[in-house]
Amino acid sequence: MRFGRISNVLTEQDCHAITDKVKKIHPVWLNRSTCKPKVPFYTLGATTYLEGCEDIKKYHKHKSLLNPILNKHFRYLYDIVCDRLSIELDAPVVVDDMLGYPGFHIFGLKPGDTGNPAMLKALEQPLASIHLDIQYKEHGPYWKTYDEVDFENPLSFTLAIKLPKTGGGLYIWDWMKFDDGLIKDFNFQEEREKGDWISNQFIEHSKENIKNNPNLWENDSASFYKPDGNPLVEMYHEGSMVWFTGHVLHQIIPGYNLEPDDMRVTLQGHGVKCDGTWRIYF
Repeated sequence: MRFGRISNVLTEQDCHAITDKVKKIHPVWLNRSTCKPKVPFYTLGATTYLEGCEDIKKYHKHKSLLNPILNKHFRYLYDIVCDRLSIELDAPVVVDDMLGYPGFHIFGLKPGDTGNPAMLKALEQPLASIHLDIQYKEHGPYWKTYDEVDFENPLSFTLAIKLPKTGGGLYIWDWMKFDDGLIKDFNFQEEREKGDWISNQFIEHSKENIKNNPNLWENDSASFYKPDGNPLVEMYHEGSMVWFTGHVLHQIIPGYNLEPDDMRVTLQGHGVKCDGTWRIYF
């Protein structure tokens, strides 16, 4: 399990230009809100944890429609991401043409939408579940086309493009350990059950976890972090990337004190190392 930050992947000018391009193609955003009424939470790109889990054929159909659009507008961005990640991971990194290209999470109003205060307030509640990234499991038949595939250390990364004025980030439960059984079962529990489970795991295993591995990776906050069952708070910075490998429990930090013109735009991707090359997708 590894964790890293890559600073200055994009300049401020790059971030503005990419945000403008994301806005320009808003007709192909998909609203992913499960609230009623729906709140402004969108994705841009074929998304394994949504379409793939529901119907893998639907995922590939969406991929066929969206990959050419993403390639047209963001090929240079993918090149930058692959170059920076390959240096960080010390191995080649490529965008996988057989899967959905890394895509965007978008929190905020679409161009032309006026919205209302209630919609923005809804974004200040947890919209994403506490979860482990196991998207690779939906692509089992594809990985079998390679000789050596590492499922123990799947890659996840987030590149912040635009953040609300009050910021954005990720909660990370760095002391949690998961065996294969827990990995399979955890994501599909109700959120309250997850919270109870985390508390129980901390009570039962915290002494052993803290003694054997007080921090599963080097983290700037380690100097003042006291394991108490709560997550680390990893704040994002526009133009910079956060990445990790392995099964890391995490959750998107909700917005707070949002204003009508606030947006949160991040490039999201996952990867699996196949025959020595990281293949990234969404």
